[in-house]
Amino acid sequence: MSDFFPEDVVVDVLSRLPTKSLIRFRSVSKLWNSLITSPNLINSQLNQSLTNPKNSYDNLPLVIVRQCDFSYPTRLEHYKLFIDTGDDDKTFDEYLEIPFPLKSRCLNYYFLMGYVKGLFCFFELDKYFLWNPSIRRSICLPKPGITKKTHGHLLGYLGFGFDSRSNDYKVVRVVILCGGTRSEEVPLVEVYSLNLGSWKVSSGAGDSFPPGCGLEYPGHPSAFLEGALHFVAHHRRNWGARLICSFDLGREVFKTMSLPNGLATTEMRTIVFMGSLSLLCHDGYDRANKFCSIWIMKEYGVVDSWYKYANIDLTGGIIRVVGIRKNGHILLEGKTPRHWKHWELSSYDPLNKEIKMLGILGVGIHFHVDTYEENLILLNKINDPVSRMGWSRKRKDRCL
Repeated sequence: MSDFFPEDVVVDVLSRLPTKSLIRFRSVSKLWNSLITSPNLINSQLNQSLTNPKNSYDNLPLVIVRQCDFSYPTRLEHYKLFIDTGDDDKTFDEYLEIPFPLKSRCLNYYFLMGYVKGLFCFFELDKYFLWNPSIRRSICLPKPGITKKTHGHLLGYLGFGFDSRSNDYKVVRVVILCGGTRSEEVPLVEVYSLNLGSWKVSSGAGDSFPPGCGLEYPGHPSAFLEGALHFVAHHRRNWGARLICSFDLGREVFKTMSLPNGLATTEMRTIVFMGSLSLLCHDGYDRANKFCSIWIMKEYGVVDSWYKYANIDLTGGIIRVVGIRKNGHILLEGKTPRHWKHWELSSYDPLNKEIKMLGILGVGIHFHVDTYEENLILLNKINDPVSRMGWSRKRKDRCL
C-alpha cells in the first residue's frame, strides 16, 4: 500500500487502526516499522482517540486492580483489568492481565499518581516513571530539580494529567519549602513534559497561587479533569474554610473553586466519578463511626451544580470508596478473610443499602476505576530497564 499512496495518507489510514494491530504490523517491513514508531503516527493516533466518541466514560469503564503473588521468592506483581458492563453485580469480566514492570522485593513500594489516556504514572520518593501497558513499555523520568538534597525539607503535592493543547503528558509537583513561616509560603511548581523529556520550574505558576491558602494531603495524587489538576486547599487563617485549587496544565496557572455551601468534614479528597469532578468527604476520627459522603459537581465549574450522591457507612472493614459503576452502584475496597494481605472489591447499592462482595482480590489502596485506552505513546522511547532487580538489591535492607 505504501508504494501507491503518499506517506501522509498511509499514516492517516494506519492511525485509525487498533493499537494491537499496529504492533503486529511493525513486522511487515522496515518502512512500516519506521512509520508506526514515528512521532507523526503516534500523535495522529492519539488525536484520533481524543475525537473518538467511543472513548468516553460511558463506553469503556474498567476496574484496574494491582495484584501480587506474596509467596517468597516469587513475589510477582501484575495488574488485572475488569470490564464493568453495569448490568448487575456479576458482570465483571477479566479483560487483560499485564505484568507490572517494576520487579522490587518491597511490594507496594511504588504508588499510583494517576492513569490518563493510556499511561500510568507511578512515584516513589523522587523517582517517577510512566508505563503504557498496551504496548508493554515504560520509561523512568529524570530526577526533579527540587529535592530534599537541593532545597532541604519540603512538602510535595503531586498530579499527573494530559494537556490537550499541546498533546503532552505532564507530571506536576507543587513544592512547599519548609524553611519559612507558614503564612509566607509560596509554592514552587515543577512540571515534567513528556514532549520535552525534562523538568522545568514554571515561572508564572507561583504568582497565580491564591494568597493565604495552603494545599492539603501532601504525597497524595490530585484529580485530573478538563485539562486541570484539582487539589483540596484551605485558608490558613481559617482551616474550616475549604476550597478546590486547580492547576491548568496548558496555561500553568492556579484557579480556585468553591465547595458546596455548609460542607464541613474532617477529611476531603478530590476524585473523578462518572466523568465529573467529585469529593470524598469523611467524617469522624473513630473508624468505628466513620462514614463517607460523595459530592458530585454535575456541571464543571458551576458551584450551584454540587449535589450529594450518597452517604456510605465505612464500618465492617470497608476502608475506601473506589468509584461509581455504570448502574450507579458504588465500588468499595475492604478487608477480606480469604487472605490477610489481600483486599476485596465490593459493590454498594445506595437505594437498598446492600453490599455485595465481587470476588476481585487485590493489594490495598491499589484499586482504580477509569476508562482504559490503548495507544502508541512511549513506543518511540527506549524501554527503561530500571525495574530489573538492580534497585531491589540496593533497597533490600530498607524493604524487609
